[in-house]
Amino acid sequence: KRAATCSREDDPDKARRRFVRAWLFHGCSSNLAPKILQQGFNRSFCGKHANFFGKGVYFARDASYSTYPLYCEPDAKGSQTVFLVRVVTGEFCRGIKNALTPDLRNAAKNQ
Repeated sequence: KRAATCSREDDPDKARRRFVRAWLFHGCSSNLAPKILQQGFNRSFCGKHANFFGKGVYFARDASYSTYPLYCEPDAKGSQTVFLVRVVTGEFCRGIKNALTPDLRNAAKNQ
């Protein structure tokens, strides 16, 4: 996906420096894991747990954050479901609570 994203930019070399790949964690309910495995991370699955910056897919640098019970409910046996995934990070915008999609990004202000 990084290559596809970069190829759409005016300057692909500059885009490769801006879009960074990182290993990040994502915690979820055990009943969502099969859906994520089959369909990938999808905003339509989101919104049940903390969505302070909008209804989206949230990733964390540290597994301890993703395994916090608010974000990753333990199942009946006390087990939690956490994915370790390679994510392309790059441009961002300021999040809005309960927003369904990201707001338009103001590149001049980097918001």
